[in-house]
Amino acid sequence: MSTTFTKWTDSQGGYSGKVRGNWDAVEQQALAGAKQNIYNALLEESDATEVHVDTLGKQFFKDHGFKYEWNGHQTNSFTGQHEHVDRDAFGRFKNWQGSRIYKFGFEIDKVPMD
Repeated sequence: MSTTFTKWTDSQGGYSGKVRGNWDAVEQQALAGAKQNIYNALLEESDATEVHVDTLGKQFFKDHGFKYEWNGHQTNSFTGQHEHVDRDAFGRFKNWQGSRIYKFGFEIDKVPMD
């Protein structure tokens, strides 16, 4: 029988470019970092025989243990943001920069592998 729990991590995303207010790019970068953080944390579990988070995966050659797998559900909130617009000498738009700090919660299924 499997159990589901939520594992939390913080991640920061940033964007600099010609698209103003591109918070989607910021969130996607933060999400990629959060997936890597969760994957690394699950690899540290001493009873892990298999770990899968999105496209990241690893299998250990153990007789007993648990498979840890992200089930695709996650929640997030951002805890801080900063944005800045660069303008030329005539006041015309040149560049937008934005960053946010997110807190992500990933639902992880823990399945016995006996």
